[in-house]
Amino acid sequence: MEIVRLMLGPNEVKEVNKVSLSADTVKRRFHDMSSDILGTLIKKLLSAEKFTLQIDETTDIKNKAQLIAIVRFVDEDFIKVHYLFCKEVLERTTGEEIFRVTDDFFKICNIQ
Repeated sequence: MEIVRLMLGPNEVKEVNKVSLSADTVKRRFHDMSSDILGTLIKKLLSAEKFTLQIDETTDIKNKAQLIAIVRFVDEDFIKVHYLFCKEVLERTTGEEIFRVTDDFFKICNIQ
């Protein structure tokens, strides 16, 4: 708030204080924004003629396997690169399990 006061003035501090910043509100807003971004990305991906998929498996600091998927496609004459998902791999990181996690995500999002 001190930065807002210094840069914008005391009236703006009152306006910024009106914004709810409870943990539930912030969590809900992050969820809503991420759902909107994913929805937009999937619409663009579905409208693209082709796309490439790059998958990488890594282990996080809790020693859990994470699968990261990146897509590339042409959108309005530009090649776009986006993270598609990051999912925990619950079983062993075999090719079969990596395929299952990816296929499950594709089925949920109706991606052929």
